[in-house]
Amino acid sequence: QCWHPANGALMLLANTPNLALRTCRRCCMTYSKALKSLKPLLQAVHPDLFETEPKLQAVNLASLQRLHLLLSDLSQGRVVRGSRHSFQFFLKRAGASGEAATLSVTASSGRLDDSSASRPQEPPQSAFQWRSVSPKSAGRPASSDLSSWLVSVAPEARSKSARSNQISDACGRLEAVLANRTGAASIRWQSDWTLGHYLRSLSALETLLSTRPGLGDRLRGRRVVFAPGKTGVGVMNSDRLLNPADVPEAWLAALLPDDASIKPQLDRICRLERAVSILLHGARVVRHSSVHGALTLAEYEACLLRLVSGLAGLYRRLYSDRRFRKSFNRFDLTFKYDLAKLSVAVEDSSGHVTRLPTKPDWPVVVPARNPAFQLLEALIRLDAGDSEMGRGSRAANWSVVSELADQCVLKHSLDSVSVDSSLSAPDSVACLERLLMMPANSALKDLKIRVTRFRSVLESGEICVAVGDV
Repeated sequence: QCWHPANGALMLLANTPNLALRTCRRCCMTYSKALKSLKPLLQAVHPDLFETEPKLQAVNLASLQRLHLLLSDLSQGRVVRGSRHSFQFFLKRAGASGEAATLSVTASSGRLDDSSASRPQEPPQSAFQWRSVSPKSAGRPASSDLSSWLVSVAPEARSKSARSNQISDACGRLEAVLANRTGAASIRWQSDWTLGHYLRSLSALETLLSTRPGLGDRLRGRRVVFAPGKTGVGVMNSDRLLNPADVPEAWLAALLPDDASIKPQLDRICRLERAVSILLHGARVVRHSSVHGALTLAEYEACLLRLVSGLAGLYRRLYSDRRFRKSFNRFDLTFKYDLAKLSVAVEDSSGHVTRLPTKPDWPVVVPARNPAFQLLEALIRLDAGDSEMGRGSRAANWSVVSELADQCVLKHSLDSVSVDSSLSAPDSVACLERLLMMPANSALKDLKIRVTRFRSVLESGEICVAVGDV
């Protein structure tokens, strides 16, 4: 959910829980944001899942490319009001292969702005509707026989895990070769796509460097990150971000400037970070890979500028306009709050001020596109809540989750048990306690289990268990 009004929102309505989401056009301004929001869809239709079925793979690839173009047009308001779009896909989920499905989109024109939040809104006019051809979803056993389902998918998980390990080894060898050739400090992958896609991207980069070896000089001493939708210089330690689609086609040296050319920009960013910290009552502005992993320096600088401008304008109006100041009866925003205990990471998006429930030590994510008064009020409330309940108690909750996960590993002889970051501590504890109470079964030995919101077997061999199943 996001704070934006319903008018112009995008909805993905699915017939299965793991394909249901609702998002907002203004919250999907970049390709990487769209990929993150549509993660459940990609897990079922990504072309890498159909390597042995080239015809189905071609259909899904073409549909995903068209969907990407439509999302880009929607984010920039270039879609005709009431226009309809259909995308044909083939699914590959647990127990089902090649199941045909259609994604239908009805879009509205008209961009949202902050002033629209105070006016009555029309019903949503932009929607994704997902319709599967089959009358019911195959391969989804009832929650009561979770143990039987885990045993039934164990062979599939082991097969996928073995194949994934082979691809991972190949990626590791190619990473080492490319790092040695370019002098890069490291080469890694930041995406929810499969290792097979990463391996092909590395191979494409190797081919490119063979024909244009001078390009590798711009990577010397740097960390290289393959990430969807970005090619440029990232915020985190000036990572070189490469979009896999750019590698075999048009990766230009101009997109990867040298250190001397980006130093003035880095200096401006540091000054803007200090200004944001002052305007947010001492909150520490930090950079974090969970937020800035696929954000370029130019995008990050624009976020900081937007935030400084909005907060400075808010304070200026609060001190000069008595009527405006009286309208804020919820908070006296001119009060000298001390938010020095908060760490914040500025994000190029709009929505709620959030902190990942499973990562209490991570920074609070501050969406730069929100109205300044909403950001400031949310941070004040968040800091007050932390002080009241104590930061230590939150960390203690997750220590219980970690202990329960370790006990599940020991009892069932599993390789690992992890918890999705979207789950709360109480849900995670309840789920792991029930998983721990299941009878031990040697058929589950060395399997990897992740507690999340849907049930599936990932290409890595990891088995996803829905939180409501156990």
